[in-house]
Amino acid sequence: MFAFITGKIESKHDQSSHKLVLEVGGIGYELEVSSRTFRGAPDVGEVCRLETHFHVRDDAQLLFGFIDRAELSVFRLITRVSGFGPKTALALLSAVEPGDFVALISSQDIRGLVALPGVGKKSAERLIIELKDLVSKIEAVPAGPFSDLKRESVAALMALGYGENVARSAIDAVIDEKGSQVKDSSGLIRFALQHLSRG
Repeated sequence: MFAFITGKIESKHDQSSHKLVLEVGGIGYELEVSSRTFRGAPDVGEVCRLETHFHVRDDAQLLFGFIDRAELSVFRLITRVSGFGPKTALALLSAVEPGDFVALISSQDIRGLVALPGVGKKSAERLIIELKDLVSKIEAVPAGPFSDLKRESVAALMALGYGENVARSAIDAVIDEKGSQVKDSSGLIRFALQHLSRG
């Protein structure tokens, strides 16, 4: 129903769970987010774009927000597994980067999965069995070469005076938008500066 949402951040809440309220056309949309997205989102009063997943239960309609498509892709992957609902998937993505989760599944690392919140040995085995053939097909997970490029580029933007959250958000937005056009850290930084200049 909702592919993404762009609006001004009206409020940020991080008590029992992480939530953002975005004001769009006079309407406030409450989105449940991971700690990763919460940290990566700009400050209150600034404009933010989030990928979204709309979930309907008998007793509620919930909107989940994601800082990039990588997180959304892994979220949807996790919720395909029996016993892993949206809240559990969000908790996992608050504890591990999307690319690192994919690596745990690909390498069938049960010990690494059990270290995540809410995952026991049996559920770790179930994650591996049900997802090992699917993780290579999901899109835009910043694993492999992008991991080093992201670290270098975020550090460079911070050296130029940008805050860490702003830098990470810009880099993720560029990777999501440009994809294969990103060849090296200098190109990623250049695209990110262009993104930041557009506001």
